Amino acid sequence: ADRYGVYALPAFLMFYKGSLVYAGQLGGEKIRVASEFKPYKMLYVEPTFSDMIWGEKLLRKLRFSWDLCSSASEAQNLKTVAERASIEKGERKAAYDVVLVADSLAVSDAGPLQRLFKQGDGDALVVGLAALKGPEGALALSKARFNSKKQGLTKDVEAVLPSHVASICDMAMTKPLKGGALEDLLEVLGDRRQKLADSDGAPSQDLDYRGLTTKSLMRKCYSALQAGQSGRTIADPSKQKKRKKIPLAPSYPVTKKWTFPAPPLDQK
Repeated sequence: ADRYGVYALPAFLMFYKGSLVYAGQLGGEKIRVASEFKPYKMLYVEPTFSDMIWGEKLLRKLRFSWDLCSSASEAQNLKTVAERASIEKGERKAAYDVVLVADSLAVSDAGPLQRLFKQGDGDALVVGLAALKGPEGALALSKARFNSKKQGLTKDVEAVLPSHVASICDMAMTKPLKGGALEDLLEVLGDRRQKLADSDGAPSQDLDYRGLTTKSLMRKCYSALQAGQSGRTIADPSKQKKRKKIPLAPSYPVTKKWTFPAPPLDQK
């Protein structure tokens, strides 16, 4: 801490070829501060009880917030309650940002769910959950392209979902749910929220973060790299030569002049 002057956290030290090129907190600089993050509103439609338990366990572990139902009629009731709550808070009417729909959904529920979330003013992202098992599941999986960062989401919904579920879904992921797929989902939701903010005329910003953002950190790393390449490094305080302190001659007030040799101590 004393060597680099780190007395508060978070602190960042950046080196280039062993030389210090940046030392600071980053947060102390004028970095764009995003607006307060509002959690994504999720509806989880899962008719199968065992999959429901595992799905909720993972969502809870990753600190998601969701409503749970097993049919279209329950989804209708939950959406009505959520819309009323959004209006009371002065937020946009959309009840949910994302709807997870299991492939075990009844055929009779597909039409009502489509009318709830894909028609009218519905703008929720609907993601299908595909349980791929055995040779048929492996074949279906080979036909889908997973292009997301964690390879957890695909837009080839027809390849992995039953037709009645694929008809209402924008994307799909496999189940049981996996942490990597949910992280990909957060990336997609962040992009959608950004586009919505841009369309509303709001200033472009990283809505998912407060204070230091991923983009601003990368910009700082790049500027530190340029500083190192151009030789603009910060001297290591521990290697700097310390100047020797030259003691000053003591000065005493002159109260009486003495002649040498000095008189004995008991002589006034």
